[in-house]
Amino acid sequence: MKNNIQFWSFLEIKALDSTAEEAAAIHTNRRCVEECAETIAGFRYGETLISVDDPSLATVVCGWADKTAYEEWQQSPVREKQLQDLVGQVKVETKEHTFKSFHKVIPSTK
Repeated sequence: MKNNIQFWSFLEIKALDSTAEEAAAIHTNRRCVEECAETIAGFRYGETLISVDDPSLATVVCGWADKTAYEEWQQSPVREKQLQDLVGQVKVETKEHTFKSFHKVIPSTK
């Protein structure tokens, strides 16, 4: 992971009529994170996580160079097209959380 991540976004996805794995597969097959990486210069990292405690919960974690890069993604027509493509494929509730980086520990590789 590049260590110049200063801003993080977490998209929490609660599947209402399927499982988190099914919802995450639709999001992944649509290449949502990959398109973000290809579109926004300040995108640094993306990963989709599925809860081990709640089979209906997934989270998409993205690392950004700064808040401005994240805001650029929020306004992107590519993101809007993704939302249009995903609507109706699976019923979900979403919640977004954002954080600025405060403290990092990056172990050295041996």
